[in-house]
Amino acid sequence: AAAGRYCNTDSVNTIGYALLEQLDEKEKSFWEKQNQGDRVNMGIMSKTEAGALIKETIKTLPPLFQVVFSNSKCTDCGVVSDPRLFPTACHSLKEAIHPQANVPYHAGAGSLTHPAPNLANRHPGPLLKRTGRECGMKVFAIKRYRDCCNNKPSHPGCQLYHPCCQQPQGAAGCKN
Repeated sequence: AAAGRYCNTDSVNTIGYALLEQLDEKEKSFWEKQNQGDRVNMGIMSKTEAGALIKETIKTLPPLFQVVFSNSKCTDCGVVSDPRLFPTACHSLKEAIHPQANVPYHAGAGSLTHPAPNLANRHPGPLLKRTGRECGMKVFAIKRYRDCCNNKPSHPGCQLYHPCCQQPQGAAGCKN
């Protein structure tokens, strides 16, 4: 791929092969039964055949030719090689890994909410009683009422509140 960026691709010779000795047993037994010409034509070669192909190809290279290798060590399998030549068994897919355990982190400020989904009603004031009098001390009527809103005791409530924290409607959330 790099050669294609810097050279005329018509003059770039490439070779490729799979080593017979590295195939799994089922494939290996199949290719061992084939004749050498068919195997080599399909790119399946023994180490000896691949070595000969590489030597012959190197002989065809121009005299001013440079190959630059940059050795690296795989931290997973320990192979030391140019990353472009790593064996595919361990290096066929790029995967981002993080060497340490994950630490929970939230970049934004936490927002407080109320976990209770609905509001409830209540009277914030006490239940009082009012008495009516006639002619001095005689009581003829007792009326119970709520101090907060002057409603009857059976009234559902004049204030909406959050049941989770007992705060009135509109109060800041109580849970993160």
